[in-house]
Amino acid sequence: MPTLNAMYVGIDPGANGGLALTQGTVVIEWAEMPRLDRDLLNLLRQWKEEYEPEFCCLEKVNSMPGEGHVGAFSFGEGFGKLQMALAAVELPYELVTPRVWQKGLGVKVKEKSESKKDFKERLRHLAIQLFPSEPLWDKPKTLGKQRAVCDAMLIAEYCRRKCQGIIS
Repeated sequence: MPTLNAMYVGIDPGANGGLALTQGTVVIEWAEMPRLDRDLLNLLRQWKEEYEPEFCCLEKVNSMPGEGHVGAFSFGEGFGKLQMALAAVELPYELVTPRVWQKGLGVKVKEKSESKKDFKERLRHLAIQLFPSEPLWDKPKTLGKQRAVCDAMLIAEYCRRKCQGIIS
């Protein structure tokens, strides 16, 4: 049974993704997706040793139509490396689709008339509401970083709610 003070990791894979370690409504640490394999492994190892997170949710995504097989292969390779890094540091995890974690947080489905940018902005605003004390939000020149890590923060929040039985 998870404790109320447990920490959770959320991971948004991909070159423009990120990782977040949260405890309740506080972001303990966040990072843009490391470019080097050893940096990813070292980051997860550090979090595991220093904070002992309870669980991790890793976003399960597929290649996008029109992405091409080289891009799809690269994305799949990176996704596999994330799974291996989690296994290497012995951090238990679950794969969760965007639709599932977004529904679990009450996010309305992206409408056909809504641009991807507008939808992502909606997610960023939700992250700001859920983690209001995060200093990153107060820095106007960090919009790119905010967009890179806000999904990871939201996935970590979904992870917390699921592990604590708040959502099924």
